[in-house]
Amino acid sequence: VLRAVSMIARPGVLPYAVSAICRGNPEAAGSVVATAIKLQPADVLIFSKAALCAAPGQVEQVVFSACKAAPASCADVALGASRQLPAANNQILAGLAGARPDLELYLEEAEIQAGTNDCEAVIKRAVQLFNDALKAQAK
Repeated sequence: VLRAVSMIARPGVLPYAVSAICRGNPEAAGSVVATAIKLQPADVLIFSKAALCAAPGQVEQVVFSACKAAPASCADVALGASRQLPAANNQILAGLAGARPDLELYLEEAEIQAGTNDCEAVIKRAVQLFNDALKAQAK
């Protein structure tokens, strides 16, 4: 359905299709987001938001699938999800860690350093720690 919509519909319609499919079939939210991202990679955040609005109970699956489909946007996806569904921070972090096992250690360290339940601070700190480790390895 998403492929057909992306081919025949006007630009900007695909997020509405993502939302409609996720609302009617929430257990498919992760695969719907992943497919939409493959079709239009630049719109990863829009698709994630549409899926989370329609299927908030699938937050971990949506974050996981979006991060798997667009690894470079994983921090932005997780931050957007945290702002959209602040009560689901544990599921958001689990989805992020599942999709990006290379960040898991840094997420744990960031949680210890942050000392709070501020998911946004944990994600930002984990990304900073990860980038610092990459720079250190490159030297």
